[in-house]
Amino acid sequence: SGGLSWTRPVRLGGAQVQRNFALRPDLITMPLPSFDGSAEVPSTLKVFVDGVQAYSSDVQTGPFKVDRLPVYTNAGTARIVLTDSSGREVESKQDFFTSPDMLAKGLYDFSLEAGVARRNFGTESFGYDSAPAALASLRYGISDIVTGEAHAEVSADLIDVGVGGLFSAGYLGIFNGAVAGSLFEGENGVFLQAGW
Repeated sequence: SGGLSWTRPVRLGGAQVQRNFALRPDLITMPLPSFDGSAEVPSTLKVFVDGVQAYSSDVQTGPFKVDRLPVYTNAGTARIVLTDSSGREVESKQDFFTSPDMLAKGLYDFSLEAGVARRNFGTESFGYDSAPAALASLRYGISDIVTGEAHAEVSADLIDVGVGGLFSAGYLGIFNGAVAGSLFEGENGVFLQAGW
C-alpha cells in the first residue's frame, strides 16, 4: 500500500489506485519560494540564488512580487537586486527553505487500496488473511506553508484513522505532526508523532 511518512505500508493482494507525480517530470509539486519588495523608480529586477541568476524582469514604480521562483536547491539565500536607469543598485537578501515533502497550494496526492492482507511474506506462498481490508491516504496543499494529511485503515476487526500536517517555518525548516486513533477487537490505541 501507499501511505504517509507516519504510516506503515501493508502488503495486500488486491487493487490500488494512486497518484504518481513521477509520470510528469515537468510538474513541480513543491511550493516554490516567493519574494516581494518595492521599487522607488522603474528598475530592472534580478534575483540571484546562491550566486546564480534565477530571475530577471523589468518592474514599475511601487510594490512587486515574484511568485514561484524556480530554485535548484531546497535551502539558500536569494539576493534581490534592483537597478534603475542611472545604474544605481539597491540590494536585499532573503533566506528560503522548501521541501519536496510539501505540496504546492491546491495540489493533492492520494493512494487507495482494497484487498486481503498478505501473511507470512517470504516464508509462505499464498498466505492471505480471510477478511478484506481497505486503506486510504490523502495529502493536500492547504497553502504554500501548510500541507495537510489524512489516513484511514479498515478491516473486519480494525479501524484506524489519523490526521497530520507539515508546516514550513522558513529557513528553520519543516515541522510535522500527526495524531491517530485505532480500535482493534475492542481495544483502543493512540499514536502521536512530531518532527522537525
